[in-house]
Amino acid sequence: MMGTKTPWQRRAIAAGLVQRTLAILTGHDVTTISRQLRGYWQSGIPKHIRSMIIAWEIMKPDQRKEWLTRVESEADGGADSTENDDGQSGQSGRPAKG
Repeated sequence: MMGTKTPWQRRAIAAGLVQRTLAILTGHDVTTISRQLRGYWQSGIPKHIRSMIIAWEIMKPDQRKEWLTRVESEADGGADSTENDDGQSGQSGRPAKG
């Protein structure tokens, strides 16, 4: 029997963010995402999950698509795989602060 949805589950659903997408974004298994959204652990719903729901709520559809594409294409976790505004890989072309 399904229980009442948590406020964070309702927000994710309202924003069109499904558990599979959260699993892709976090690198966690869908079962883990389900448990996190339900507050399965005593510590509650993790901040990174709440943050992703908030981000999804404020992003436009094209931004969401780009985020997913980049996360999926950079799945190896290497920071050097990102491209800058000038199309260069690696570090930002912006000057260092200081």
